Amino acid sequence: MIADARPRQPLIALIGLSTGLLWTWSQPTVDAGWLGWVCLIPSFYLLLHHNLSGRDAWLLGASAGLTAGLGRVYWVSETLQSYGGLAVPLAYLTTFLLAAYVGLYPMIALRWARSLSPGHRRRLPWLIASIWVLLDWILSWLFTGFPWALLGYSQYQSTTMLPIAALTGVHGLTFTLVAANVALAQLLGPRREGWALAALLVPSLMGLVGVRLFVDRPEPMGSHRVGIVQGSVEQGAKWQTVSLTETTGIHLRLARQLDRTEPLDLVVFPETAFPFRFDHPSYEIHRRWLAELAQELQTSLLVGSLGSASESGDRGLFNRAFLIDRAGEVINFADKVHLVPFGEYLPLKWIFGYLDELTAESGAFDPGQVEHKVLQLRQKDGVEPSPFAVFICYESIFPQIARQQTLAGAQFLINTTNDGWFGTTSAPAQHLSMAVLRAVENGRAVVRAANTGISCFIDAQGGITKPTSLFEKTAIQGTVGLNSHLTPYTRLGDLVVAVSALLLAISFTYDGHHRRRTTNRQVADARQQLDAWAASASSLEKHIVLASGYDSDASVWAPLLAQLKACFIDADERITAVDLRHDLSIEDLSAHVASLVADESDQPLVFVGHSLGGMVSIRASHRLPEAASQVIAVASPFGGTVWATLARWSGRECPRTLVDLGAGSLAARSINQLIPETTLDSLRLAGDMLSCHPVGARSMTTYEPALLVGPRTRHTLLLQDPRILRDIVGLIRG
Repeated sequence: MIADARPRQPLIALIGLSTGLLWTWSQPTVDAGWLGWVCLIPSFYLLLHHNLSGRDAWLLGASAGLTAGLGRVYWVSETLQSYGGLAVPLAYLTTFLLAAYVGLYPMIALRWARSLSPGHRRRLPWLIASIWVLLDWILSWLFTGFPWALLGYSQYQSTTMLPIAALTGVHGLTFTLVAANVALAQLLGPRREGWALAALLVPSLMGLVGVRLFVDRPEPMGSHRVGIVQGSVEQGAKWQTVSLTETTGIHLRLARQLDRTEPLDLVVFPETAFPFRFDHPSYEIHRRWLAELAQELQTSLLVGSLGSASESGDRGLFNRAFLIDRAGEVINFADKVHLVPFGEYLPLKWIFGYLDELTAESGAFDPGQVEHKVLQLRQKDGVEPSPFAVFICYESIFPQIARQQTLAGAQFLINTTNDGWFGTTSAPAQHLSMAVLRAVENGRAVVRAANTGISCFIDAQGGITKPTSLFEKTAIQGTVGLNSHLTPYTRLGDLVVAVSALLLAISFTYDGHHRRRTTNRQVADARQQLDAWAASASSLEKHIVLASGYDSDASVWAPLLAQLKACFIDADERITAVDLRHDLSIEDLSAHVASLVADESDQPLVFVGHSLGGMVSIRASHRLPEAASQVIAVASPFGGTVWATLARWSGRECPRTLVDLGAGSLAARSINQLIPETTLDSLRLAGDMLSCHPVGARSMTTYEPALLVGPRTRHTLLLQDPRILRDIVGLIRG
């Protein structure tokens, strides 16, 4: 049951805002993970149980998406001001644009939900969850990808739901949450749609049962004692040449403070902890200090620094982690392959050149030329080395990177990062939540070393131990378990994305087949009815006024004229077709139409208007109050349309008319005020972006178009549709 009253737009925007805020609070640092189960309910309830127009749905989606986007990436503004040298207004504008981009995806999902809700009540939770997952997947690779703080990450602390990630990855958690939100919105409606319980419970139960059946949790095959050094060097001072020796000294002193009661197997330093070209002759003394540290501690070191040459010897600047053995020798390294746009390189400089200061100090990096490789941690003589892999900073938000490393044989993972860019915002905690999912997805412990925090140890089940505070100078050590078994997610990857695509394909194929059969049946019935009326033609007791749309003439009425002549006797004498191709306001066009039929006002008038003609007809009927008027609006843009504004900007004909056709124009609003006093019937085809039904019409009829008919074609094709022609003739017959 859908409420007839349409909510006002400020209320719609406020409800979208509440959805965005609840989504934000489900993520770090509020960490109210339970909100992930309910955050979308306000928007979905409004979509499912209220009569929202397409424009209202876009507003709702934009409000929810933008608010959630700002909650997820607001910290970018502080980074741009502190390290990009941007003025406050420009930093805010850039952050707003990024938030709008990440918010575009939930906005599309919510708008799609509005389109699907009328005819897919039972399937809706599954379809919307599938659409949401596919949009998140697109976000993970389009424009290099930015899948930051997806809804599924809200469960990173849930001991119940988190294990499902080993089966489905973060996208499976998102699917479960979205399906639950839609199902709860359905259950809260007046009809109490009990079958929504399946969508609420089945994904979670399937996940939990799947974990019990298919996810092994073997005891670690061994362990390593690992130390983490968190130097907390302020980002602004880190890249200054005069600070390099001091920065190195801070990290060396902290490393020597590690508890060596039990021997350490590895000490990990954060991303670019040593901000110089480690393999350059100018920094020989710094390399010697680190070699001496390895010999002193009798442990291997993983050192975050910069490299000058690629694997093949090509010169460049690489964000690199060097592996130094107990003897102080550099035995291998791992490069960052997926660089941070705007932080480590500047894409589309002709657009984003104003952000070049972000890369000015560290330099623009080159991506590693070899895919993420596995390193070998050497142990004592006679002991097999332990394979491990490193994903650096931003790479932790991409599930496929850690998965590829695990498939390559890594028995534990290391995430080195420099979150100093983020200050004390929620970004470091958000970043940590994504590393937790990488651990669970692949059944691998993750050692997380962050320059300014949060450093910690994450076990294979996602448990976080010894987390450090932000901007704390400290060194911690812990035991890291080794595993070689593969989780279902590691073996199969993002299968839930493929399943989501398959669900949508099956559903839309079924819908297409059903729609084709329904449309064919409706068209056949309409033709049969028109033939019946033609076989017993009656007198036409009314005068018909046909008003064409913008940029069209009376020829568009040829199919209707043929039916009118067949169904009525002497119809030619009682039809006036009006060409509206004049650069006039709607007020002037209506005056023109009224003047043409003023002599016919002693008899009932039926105005049939297509698109613009429907709006003109309403105003013209009120100019002839003495006539008993009826208006049939066919695909009219009540309230105006943004497409008219775009057409005016592009220099199309009749700019004065296009002004009145613009969305929210004064003329459009004044016509809407006349609708309650008008005998109005509205006809349109579904998916016509140029039209909408008015509020307050006597009847509103929407037909599905034939398959593969584009939105623009629908706007004019309906004048040839037998169903529309049948309805117009039927309304004229009375």
